[in-house]
This record gives sequence, structure tokens and C-alpha cells, in this order.
Amino acid sequence: MIIPAIDVQLINEHLTTHEGVLYKLRIYYYQTKNLNLKQIIQKQYMVMLDHVRVMLELLDPNRTKEVKLEPIQFEIVPSSLEGSTSEQDKPIAIEGRATAQNMSNMNFMSALMMKNPNVKAIHKEMSLQQGKLQELYSNFITRSFNQEPPMSSKEAQQNIINRHKHLLMD
Repeated sequence: MIIPAIDVQLINEHLTTHEGVLYKLRIYYYQTKNLNLKQIIQKQYMVMLDHVRVMLELLDPNRTKEVKLEPIQFEIVPSSLEGSTSEQDKPIAIEGRATAQNMSNMNFMSALMMKNPNVKAIHKEMSLQQGKLQELYSNFITRSFNQEPPMSSKEAQQNIINRHKHLLMD
């Protein structure tokens, strides 16, 4: 199936990015010691490989059927053998999370520009998958490095409400 040129160009850009991300994830997988972090990295790697497969299928001019992403299980089974975290696990987890966030944003923004309905829908789904990976990294970072985001206060939240509730009074 021939798809619009803008879709082809965006997919080409994604494939180039995926090449670099896959390389980086292989390095991270072998550098990390924590088995739970390894599971997340492996999950992200497998998701990225499926995204490559899907994009290559979408580009195939001889394709006649709709292309679908593989369903992904995002649960990470905490390992009793997870081991301790090494000094490099925290920056690897932070970078993995940033990569998932970036890929999610890139897929979503591209989907907004894409024209072919199948290509557009798949890139929205890819965005959601990367968002789930971002959550896995965030949960790992919170558990392993006690990196809870700071909580606000009632007063700070109420001040913002008071400052902006006039917007509803027009």
C-alpha cells in the first residue's frame, strides 16, 4: 500500500531514532546489575523492536492488510533475586525513563501529522506503550532510590485555585 509522503518521512525519522535507542538499550542491559531494571530495559527493547517491525510493514508498498502492534504485558514481576542496585543503575533508569518519555512524545506528535488512518492509529498506540514504559521506570526509581516527588500543600493549591477561578466566571 502506498502511504502519504509525510507518513513515509516521519517513519524514516523514527527508524533512524530507533536504531540509536536499540543500541543504547543493549548497552544499558549489560551494564545494570539490578534484575528488575534489566526486565524493564528488556521490555523496552522488545517494544522498540516491535515498533521497527510495524513501521517496516507500514512502508511495504506490497502490503494489503492492516498492520497491528503486538499486545504487550507491562507488568514487571519483582524478582526475589533482584540484587542490589549499583551506582550506575540510577542514571541508567533515569535515562531509560527520559528515552521512553521522548519516544512517547515523538510518536504522539508524529501521529498528529500523519495522514493514513492505520499509520496514525499505530503511532498513537506506540505513544501509549512508551508512556507505560516511562511509568515502569518511574516506579523502579521511586522504589529503589526513594525518589518520591515532593508533595505540595493545601495552601499552595488553594492559592492557585483562587488566582484562576475568575476564568470560570465570565
